[in-house]
Amino acid sequence: MTVDVTPLEKSGRAALVIRHSERFGGEIAAHGDPLTPHGRDMARELGSRLRGLDLRLYASSIQRCVDTARLIGEGAGSDAEVVKAPLLGIPGPYVVDEEEVDKSLAVMGLKGFAVRWLKGGISPRVFRPCPEGSEMLVGWIGRNLRSRSEGVDVYVGHDLFLTPALVHYLGYDLEADGFLGFLDGYCLVPANGGIRMTYRDGSAMIACSKM
Repeated sequence: MTVDVTPLEKSGRAALVIRHSERFGGEIAAHGDPLTPHGRDMARELGSRLRGLDLRLYASSIQRCVDTARLIGEGAGSDAEVVKAPLLGIPGPYVVDEEEVDKSLAVMGLKGFAVRWLKGGISPRVFRPCPEGSEMLVGWIGRNLRSRSEGVDVYVGHDLFLTPALVHYLGYDLEADGFLGFLDGYCLVPANGGIRMTYRDGSAMIACSKM
């Protein structure tokens, strides 16, 4: 299931935070695993749903994320440049010790690592706690959002770094429901002096004082 862009249509400014499009590779991707041909088409199609909007494009420096953002812009008919953003890639908002994270992922798998982390089983010296990293990521996005008067900011990152914000703000059950799928994600829209996060049928207000 790809992201629902309906909330974007109801606001003069908003942020769309999504996982990259479909890629080659297994559960834990190599940095160089590229988008599949279908993944490229998916990104262009999502962009076509954003036509007419003033876009700013941000992506992890990993090439599949940059390509996803660029293809979304292409589909939207936008000439916006893709800005590479460290908070969307490595080290992102959570990774403290990349070498130890890689070792743990190799042993536990992606979901096993994340579930153990959420239950307090991963040292904060290796991977930051969910609230801290989530507030770092969403705070940065919220500040960017408040810096413009209209338009949509699109952020393309990775499942391991984007899904925890749903856990923190919306009570998402990662153990039961898994990570965000390709091109799935959430919307952030200014509302009542704060930012409203929406994902499928859930939503939550985030106070600007938290950013």
